[in-house]
Amino acid sequence: MIPTSPTKAAPAPESLALLDTLIAEERLIRNAWAGKDAKGRETACLLAALAPETALETDAGACPATVMPAWLAHLTPWMDDSGSLAAWPAMVRRYAALARRWHVLSPAQWYRLDYVARAIAVRAAMDATTNESVLAVCRQTAALCDRRGGGEAVTDQEFKEAAEAAAEAAAEAAAEAAAAAEAAAAAWRAAAWRAAAAWRAAAAAGRAASAGRAAADRITDSILGAIERECAISEAAS
Repeated sequence: MIPTSPTKAAPAPESLALLDTLIAEERLIRNAWAGKDAKGRETACLLAALAPETALETDAGACPATVMPAWLAHLTPWMDDSGSLAAWPAMVRRYAALARRWHVLSPAQWYRLDYVARAIAVRAAMDATTNESVLAVCRQTAALCDRRGGGEAVTDQEFKEAAEAAAEAAAEAAAEAAAAAEAAAAAWRAAAWRAAAAWRAAAAAGRAASAGRAAADRITDSILGAIERECAISEAAS
């Protein structure tokens, strides 16, 4: 069911300012929640800067829904840690700019974006295999995500059937190639999981692809682009 609550997600102004400061002073970190740099200054990762609770509990699930939806909170550490070092500085600046804009998004828009992100991740995973049965399941799952991401009513039963087909394909593909199994697993996660689905599917896609960091860069770019487009739509309408 698409959310109808009027509540919107928006990081606190002080958190946005902290993120900008961490980036400017090169105190934003990867592969850890928080810490101190060589000068003894406090450091934090991308998610912890916006939601300090996540560093205290070392859990993306601790991020308040008032900051961002759960699926993006789970996806953010993966975005922070998995891409290339070359792309990381521009990515975090882009993310920080986007965090200042996403207060315009409605719960319904975030809900649709969850499924847009799942479709992106599953299609990325398809690059890892030529196994036709796995590709067919991925296409089916991505199409379901596209439909729900486009605002169309898609039943949970359809997703359940896609998840069952993906699980079966993963079991069969495992005997042939790990990449095929990973691609099917990405489809299964996208069909069967909810809040953390995009993160789990994207992680599987990144592991499966031959160039994992390059794949992560592409997935992150596509997902941030989708959120930016939704923000632009809302900004133009206001």
